[in-house]
Amino acid sequence: MDLDQLAVLALKQELEDAWPMLIEEAWPGIIGYCTAMAGTEKQDANSMANEVFARMWDSRKHWREEEGLKRWMFTIASNVCATARKSAANRKIRFEVLRTVLEPVIRTAKAPSAEEQYFESSAEGLLDSLSDEELLSAVTRLHEKDRALISLRHWADMSPKEISERLGIAEGTVRAQLTRAHGRLRKILAPQRPLAKPLKEEEG
Repeated sequence: MDLDQLAVLALKQELEDAWPMLIEEAWPGIIGYCTAMAGTEKQDANSMANEVFARMWDSRKHWREEEGLKRWMFTIASNVCATARKSAANRKIRFEVLRTVLEPVIRTAKAPSAEEQYFESSAEGLLDSLSDEELLSAVTRLHEKDRALISLRHWADMSPKEISERLGIAEGTVRAQLTRAHGRLRKILAPQRPLAKPLKEEEG
């Protein structure tokens, strides 16, 4: 039984055993196509292949037998891959922006004590040494109020005045809270980079 015949049984007649058989027959071609077109690892290709079959099932009433299964199926696969490429590109851009907006935070936040002065010397190249997952993890580890302030200031590119209007608090309060939030973010990020040289032990 070829794919078109299976498709009729699965998509038109909706026979219980036909749909799993159709997936099994079509799977190698779909996963190979997704891997080649989207340039993803196998795990991502599996996810996209599952999405292809989910869309096929959801839109089964629109499939015309005279069109043939392959043309319809690979049109859906092409759309899934295009969406995946766009999503991956947007994700990459978001992390590039995150690195850009965090770098001045690392370089300008003030250490609260002499004991933490080594943070400044560790800031050079810090963001380049951290993975996207580590950067995102550092931001999500902040308290909700700190995350909101840093997101509005550096992600949404809002001025302290705009943030004060958005949150309904004084501009001076926003600036003070941002300084503290920067310091806490800095303390989360800096320890992830090894010290260039150990701190000197106190004499005596």
